[in-house]
Amino acid sequence: MKFNSQIKSLTLGATATVITALGMLSGSVQAAILSGTVSLADLFVAGNIYRIGDKDFTNFRDFLSNSTGGADTISIGDIFVTGVQDDPLNYRLIFQSGLLDVVGNQTISASFAYDVTATNPTLQIAGAGIELTGAAARPPGSIVVTDTFTLPDSTTRTASDTIGTPNLNPTSVAFGVPGLTTLSVRKDLVLSGNGTSGEASISFLDQTVFQSIRQQQVPESGSVLGVLALGGVGLTLAGKKLKSRATNVG
Repeated sequence: MKFNSQIKSLTLGATATVITALGMLSGSVQAAILSGTVSLADLFVAGNIYRIGDKDFTNFRDFLSNSTGGADTISIGDIFVTGVQDDPLNYRLIFQSGLLDVVGNQTISASFAYDVTATNPTLQIAGAGIELTGAAARPPGSIVVTDTFTLPDSTTRTASDTIGTPNLNPTSVAFGVPGLTTLSVRKDLVLSGNGTSGEASISFLDQTVFQSIRQQQVPESGSVLGVLALGGVGLTLAGKKLKSRATNVG
């Protein structure tokens, strides 16, 4: 598609898939540790783990998709996931698929959830964020990607990014929870034409989770105070083609 609109792009090289058997779950189903580029369908296999550095992405679940007006539907078998570690504290999941496109009054929506765990006892999860890149919309078309993070105490934080419609949330959030090592993520994607002249497309979705160093507690004035050094927080959604061509998928 070519039209006047905000367009961002991101290019990533594909990496090989590494699978390590963990054991048999039931019958011939085998749990595995996955890395490189894999199908999202593989991550929905019970017990499978996607690992980047010390970060485990697990328990992928609750995939839902819908379309109207004759638009393509999204299948997890069409979505591929690649993990990238930008630096020791910065991790990204890239969701990629074929081009998703809506025109006129068509819509495409998709959602799914998963858990994130930091396994290095010296690190904690400081925050996360999203940014749409590689997607485009022609008014009144729009794209909205929303991540809802649920913390162990059941409180939630929300980050989102949009094209063609106001963004009601920040694109990144700092959790501010000392010692945070696990959380749940729900990802929601909606593409809407919103009228006869509207158009929206996406094929990539890129999400980053940032960590910070978990420092030792030090005594002060007779008490023990945790000293926390917070690192950066961010998330890149290579998505406007949803770094999720996927999102053909997020």
